Amino acid sequence: MILTSALTCLALNIYHEARGEPKLGKELVAITTLNRAEGDNSKICQEVLRKHQFSWTASKVSGRTLNSSGKPKEKEAWEDSKRIAEQALNGRFSVPVRYSGVTHFFSHRKRGWEKQLKYVGQIGNHHFYMAK
Repeated sequence: MILTSALTCLALNIYHEARGEPKLGKELVAITTLNRAEGDNSKICQEVLRKHQFSWTASKVSGRTLNSSGKPKEKEAWEDSKRIAEQALNGRFSVPVRYSGVTHFFSHRKRGWEKQLKYVGQIGNHHFYMAK
């Protein structure tokens, strides 16, 4: 699968980064992605595929092509990710104001880059950050 559609790229990012997280956590992964793309839907795939931005792309994407290991296998989680991505792209959900500017998150261990950012909060297993 060649990754060119904003909806597909955003849904895959939600699926791989936040599957199993609460709804707000998935929405915040979507908002993080949109904020990094500076609200420009045409830049979403570019941002998702940019090197070292999202952990899942290192092993599941080659260039702009999704490897077989990256194809969603959990149907319900994939449908949920697509629904949230569509809502995000169409501005049909809102997150708490304090989270609206998030640009970074991590879920397992601190990375070092978070020291230069403002901690916003934790939803599920994800810690969210924004520019200071």
